[in-house]
Amino acid sequence: MTTYYVGIGSNLEPVKHIKAAIKVLEKRFGDLQRSPVYQNPAVGFEGPDFLNMVVAFESNLPVIEIPGVLQIIEAEVGLAPEEKRKYRSRIIDLDLLLADDIVYKDEFLTLPRPGITQFAFILKPLLDINPQLIDPKTKQPYNIAYDLLAEEYDISKLQRIVFSEENNP
Repeated sequence: MTTYYVGIGSNLEPVKHIKAAIKVLEKRFGDLQRSPVYQNPAVGFEGPDFLNMVVAFESNLPVIEIPGVLQIIEAEVGLAPEEKRKYRSRIIDLDLLLADDIVYKDEFLTLPRPGITQFAFILKPLLDINPQLIDPKTKQPYNIAYDLLAEEYDISKLQRIVFSEENNP
């Protein structure tokens, strides 16, 4: 079994779409570990704030099959493939961040996902699930990367969101 960490984000009816994605992920992979949900400004374009979180699950599927499953789930939730381009509003965005300590690269997939240590909206929820995670490529603990990120950038824009029980993804 491999533990997979997946980033989830949305800025178009985000509670609705994140809840829908979680429901499908649970149906496909079973129990999920869930981080808190964080609100942060759009990065690279002007748009509504995003809600982001990370989930973790175990699966016997090979690492190269997970991105395809995530694309199918995105489509089920309502994301058209042409909407997957960077720097635009999203109905849903599911990104494979890590798969245990696997380092992998081909034309479609790079693990660990580039940018993990550059964005607090990825790194913080990832550490909420597992504060002991280590970057499998650099062998640097992600909590050190988060401390460095906090020194360089204004991470105060990342706000933990508390929902009512009925709205909680």
